[in-house]
Amino acid sequence: MYRLIKRFVIFLLLFLISLFAFYFVGNFQSFLDSTLDVILFLIKIISISVIVFSFFGIISVIVETIKEKKIRRLLLLFFYIFSILVSSILIVFSFFITIKF
Repeated sequence: MYRLIKRFVIFLLLFLISLFAFYFVGNFQSFLDSTLDVILFLIKIISISVIVFSFFGIISVIVETIKEKKIRRLLLLFFYIFSILVSSILIVFSFFITIKF
């Protein structure tokens, strides 16, 4: 379960960053507004799932560190915190973009 959560968070974080890159490239390439809306919706959904699974990862790292007394796993704790920060920034950015004035 420990490895599965780690790989899933890495996959979702890379997918989130690539979607964010597609959004910016799409603005310069004149994508349709509906396509950009779909990309922003996916960014929101994936950001929320990265945050949720990163919290699961933090809990699993803390449990494994206490159970096996391996300090080396605390580095992975910083990775999960970093992924939460990146996805939180991207979700806030995507919410501000979708506000219609």
